[in-house]
Amino acid sequence: MEEDNQIPVTLRQPEDYVIPLVPRTKRPAEQNWPNSRYWFNDEVIINHLSNGGNVGFLTGISLVMVLDIDDDSVSQLVNHYNTFVVKTGSGKVHIYFRITDASDEELRSTILKDRNGKRIGDIRGIGAQVAIPPSIHPNGNRYTELNNNPIREITISRFKEIIKEIANINTTQSTSIEENNEPIPVTRVSRSEMEFRKIIELIKEGKGKEEIYAFMTENYEKWNERDERSRNAYRNNTYENALRSVEEGKKPTPLKNIKVNPGDEIRAKSSILDMTSGISIITGYNAFCPVCRGQKIVHTKSKLTCHDLFREEIESGERNGCLNEKGRPVAVDFEPIYETGYMISVYDPEDSGNNMLIVPIFIRNNIIPEAYQAKKDWEGDLLIKSIILDSHIKVFPQTKKIVDWYLYVDKYEFEIKEEEIDFKLLRRFGNIKRDKEFFEQNFIQDLYERILAKKTNALVLLSPLKVLLPNGKVEWGIINSIEIGDPGQSKTYLAKQNLKYTKGTNSRFVSVENSNNRGLLGSVVRNQNSDSWTVKVGDIPKASNAMIYLDGYSKLSPEDMTQFRGILEEKIFQISKAGGIEKECPVRIIMLGNVVKPISQYETKHQASFDMGSTESDYSNKFSGPDRRRLHHILVVADADTDAKKVDAHILKRRPVEMKDIEKYWSNLRAFAWSRKPDDFIWEENILEHVQSLVNSLRDKYSSFSMLYGILSKGGSKMFAIQLASVAILHESFDEKNKVVIKKEHADWLYNLYIDEFTDLGLDVENELKNRYKAHVIAISRKCPLEVKNMLHLMYKYGGNQSSIERAKITNRMQINRILNQIIEYELEYASGTKKHWYKLNEGSGENREFTKGNFMFFSDNDLPAITKKGSSSLTDFGRMLVKEISNMKDSKVFEDKIIGIPGVDVTTVTGVTPLEEKSDKKLKEIIQSNTKEIENKKKEVCDTNNPVTDVTPVTKGIIELNNISTEGVTDVTPVTNEEEPPLFEEDNS
Repeated sequence: MEEDNQIPVTLRQPEDYVIPLVPRTKRPAEQNWPNSRYWFNDEVIINHLSNGGNVGFLTGISLVMVLDIDDDSVSQLVNHYNTFVVKTGSGKVHIYFRITDASDEELRSTILKDRNGKRIGDIRGIGAQVAIPPSIHPNGNRYTELNNNPIREITISRFKEIIKEIANINTTQSTSIEENNEPIPVTRVSRSEMEFRKIIELIKEGKGKEEIYAFMTENYEKWNERDERSRNAYRNNTYENALRSVEEGKKPTPLKNIKVNPGDEIRAKSSILDMTSGISIITGYNAFCPVCRGQKIVHTKSKLTCHDLFREEIESGERNGCLNEKGRPVAVDFEPIYETGYMISVYDPEDSGNNMLIVPIFIRNNIIPEAYQAKKDWEGDLLIKSIILDSHIKVFPQTKKIVDWYLYVDKYEFEIKEEEIDFKLLRRFGNIKRDKEFFEQNFIQDLYERILAKKTNALVLLSPLKVLLPNGKVEWGIINSIEIGDPGQSKTYLAKQNLKYTKGTNSRFVSVENSNNRGLLGSVVRNQNSDSWTVKVGDIPKASNAMIYLDGYSKLSPEDMTQFRGILEEKIFQISKAGGIEKECPVRIIMLGNVVKPISQYETKHQASFDMGSTESDYSNKFSGPDRRRLHHILVVADADTDAKKVDAHILKRRPVEMKDIEKYWSNLRAFAWSRKPDDFIWEENILEHVQSLVNSLRDKYSSFSMLYGILSKGGSKMFAIQLASVAILHESFDEKNKVVIKKEHADWLYNLYIDEFTDLGLDVENELKNRYKAHVIAISRKCPLEVKNMLHLMYKYGGNQSSIERAKITNRMQINRILNQIIEYELEYASGTKKHWYKLNEGSGENREFTKGNFMFFSDNDLPAITKKGSSSLTDFGRMLVKEISNMKDSKVFEDKIIGIPGVDVTTVTGVTPLEEKSDKKLKEIIQSNTKEIENKKKEVCDTNNPVTDVTPVTKGIIELNNISTEGVTDVTPVTNEEEPPLFEEDNS
């Protein structure tokens, strides 16, 4: 019963008001009801509904007009207006519209009449109200919603057109299809309308004005009127109107502006929402007279006579209509026309409103490519490109009260966007340094600081599609980046401002959370009605060859993530189901996101960057190495990077250059960059060698991060080189033929950008942190108990996975936890003196404090992390260093015990001796000496017994020497587990 007392969600907007009505009536319950103002959740309304009262909606005051329709022929068309509709208790309808630009006078209530003056309803506006659900009609029927559409917003001129359309329905044409194939009333076309259509037909055939005038004069009576003045005026007006109609017909009609009149020609621009192949439908009927055998193709199967079918010819005197023996017109027969092709759902790519109109179109098989690969490429183009359709309006032949119409495609072409480039404007800034001051003043001027973000956004914006490198290979020139960090740092604002430089392209801003039902990439679903596969395509492939900002990258679904990686790395959009679709899809992508905790809570931005895709309760879904290496730039922005006062001052600051001029410059430069061909780039001699040296310098400086940043990984030189095309365009480096000249100084600029980027991420701090970690690792490894060493070696062997150790039946989880919960105490020597440290493997560093006499408690200080990541069995950087050190100690023990002989001569495992060889004492002695010397040399390489600490700084060596740490204390111990696992260390009795 509670649902029965709910006012429709559509009518719960802040600007809309309702009033109480007397139960089971349409009469207001309050005397001064026009001035009442109640919201849907007002206590008065809630109590009134609970007591069985009705409720009414105040029209007019919130710009809402309601068409109160009494006529059945009109009420059948409500769905065509794509707006909110209520079915009244009497079975009629209320159609809601919100008028965006009406005056108070235009919002007045009035009577709705058809063209003959017959009343067919009311227009409810200011001073009126209508009953709404859950009200009950006096006849006992309840008011109900026919749909849950939002109230459609339209202009007053469009509202007046709708009123005219409704007024004409009774007197001209009905688009309803009655059940049992009863007739659709046929439109009676006037003589002037026939002439108008004929002229349009002749113009489309390419006839000239004189030819058309001659033809019309010969065939149409009105073109031969005696009065020359009126005759010429009629001729000229009719011809010019027809010519204007043809010209306007060449321009695509917005889908929402289509007036549904079966047979009308429509030229429309559309993008694909989904498509289903192999669909067979009846696209029309061949209507023929059984007497004269004359025939025509018609859109619907309805009761027609020979006179109806050939009305124009009969009225022009070209033929007579057939009559039966009773002198009545002969009824025509019908043959259905079947065609097979693609049924496709399309939308208007320029319709940015929330209430998007989806229109079905049909493309028959005989106008698409036949060859398998050509058809596959065509399908890919169809999914990601906009198309211009030349089509006819047709209706589906089915027994419904409401007409379902579609566009029958006669021909189509893929939209080709060519942008004009002002080559003089390309050189506006010349040799001005592209430094901090340049980007502050000339790139998204009203955004304060954020220089790194501005530079990387500019590089992505200006990246060409493909580049021919000096080695002769053509590579993708597209750059991709990511910016994550604290919320409220203008990441979205920067994105939308940068998108202003891409107007007229397919570029867009997409939020993963707010994406529509098309999804972000694409999918294939099975149609339950036809049992066929329907391919759906999303927003990202629609931005092919353009640029996209993807907000909330970490929230992509697993299926979308797989496809997205293909676009990032291979520039291919792929769907594997339903025969498969694979299409080249290069997109310039900048991803945005927030980090789970404030950046200030991390030691460096580098550490924070891993937490983009995680929550505090789930650290398993992090921004991992493979995904990071696909990106050219990774930026992290913190709230502390900018000062709020300086930001406010910058916003109020007067700009030296008009923003419109700046927008024009960057749009022009971007259009130039995107139109470049691979061979439009000239490279300075030996530049690739220079690039290699710069990348190697970065690798040497940040050697421990090669698996985390693409530019430092294998293939980093190529990633660096392809960006130089964008850098050169940014610096306006063009020759007299407008070729892009790439110089070594551009490589130096990009190198310095990476240095700034890595410094901002804190990689230099991370390097120092690793050196500090190394000293602690060596000290802990020498001081930890023997059973801990054994356990750490096992964790090294099993990659830190405690479950794997347990499954191998080496030990159990309780034993593992007991061992890892031990506190290791050690000392380090600092410049200020010796300092004591405590470390707990499961918690990290801290202090072991006495909280009651004889009772101690460990308090973490987060100076050193635990050996495993929180919520995961994977090792932390510190954990990897520690178990690796323990493993090295274990390996060094293998070479300490020298081989001195062989127990027996019949069988030996010493290299060089087999049972079949001569086993003289001399031979055996030579073999033993040879192998012993080789082992000793290997041992010397791996382990320096005098100073076991390798690959550490002199400071660390000094710390270890001061604390008397040596390998002599690392002789080992009994195994902690069953007999299958041999002991790792022996007991040290020294």
